[in-house]
Amino acid sequence: MSSTTGIGMAKNEEGLKLVLVNGGSCACKMVGIWPFRSAAWVFSMVLLGGVTRLMHSGLSMIDWKFTGSLPPLSEEEWLREFDKYK
Repeated sequence: MSSTTGIGMAKNEEGLKLVLVNGGSCACKMVGIWPFRSAAWVFSMVLLGGVTRLMHSGLSMIDWKFTGSLPPLSEEEWLREFDKYK
């Protein structure tokens, strides 16, 4: 006698046995579409970045520090930073 104990598991006289669970044709179709959706998102991001660059409308980062920088912590530092962008 066999009884179901959870998704993908079946219990019989010998103990628990792993059972392959098939999601059907819908699941296979979704997995097949996933790479194309990912490629479309990457293409759209590259396209948007190119348009932004060609229109010269990107972020105006005056002083770009990759590491070791803290945000302005006082009012004076904020005003000094704001003056760079005027």
